[in-house]
Amino acid sequence: MSHIGCELFNSSQFTFGGLYICDNIVTASSTSGRGIRLRYIKWVGCNISGDASATFGDIQVCRNDIGTNTGDGISFRFNSAWGMNLSDNASATFGDLVFDDNTITSGSGGVYTDNIREFGYNMSGASAFAMGNVTFNNNHIESESESMYLPFLNKFGYDMYNDSSFTMGDFMIYSNALTSNTSEGIYLYEASTSDDDGFGHNMNGNATFTMG
Repeated sequence: MSHIGCELFNSSQFTFGGLYICDNIVTASSTSGRGIRLRYIKWVGCNISGDASATFGDIQVCRNDIGTNTGDGISFRFNSAWGMNLSDNASATFGDLVFDDNTITSGSGGVYTDNIREFGYNMSGASAFAMGNVTFNNNHIESESESMYLPFLNKFGYDMYNDSSFTMGDFMIYSNALTSNTSEGIYLYEASTSDDDGFGHNMNGNATFTMG
């Protein structure tokens, strides 16, 4: 599921509703079977120029009751390059990214994400990236390994030039009940503001970065 709302030029407009995976009862009993698996939602709202725009609703994975044998409860991996390469007066607008109110019993990880990165990457002109909140709230998880594994959260508003702007809401991990048998409850890895892959890194001209 990639290259959505990309390569938009002139005054073209792209609108995509929300993606909702909610209120399901999921049992994955096969070896390494994941409860819910979302991969390669990648290159979304990218390579946009002129006065073109792309608008996306929420992605919500909420209120699911998930049980797995040896796989992760929710796997959200390799989802990157949202609103990448915006120029001129182009805009990319995204709703919320929500993983809330899930009940997970997992023989591996609870919520496993990686490569939530390169959002609003390489922006120039008066282009604008806007996104709502990213939330992992009110989940009840019993897992064998990490209950929430969140590596490579980086390169937001990275390489910005001219009058480009990056605006994003809050990143929240709130009010969860987590039990991990062998590892961490919450593991954030390379959620970075370092020189190499940080948030709001390499900003030039009148570029602005606002988060929270």
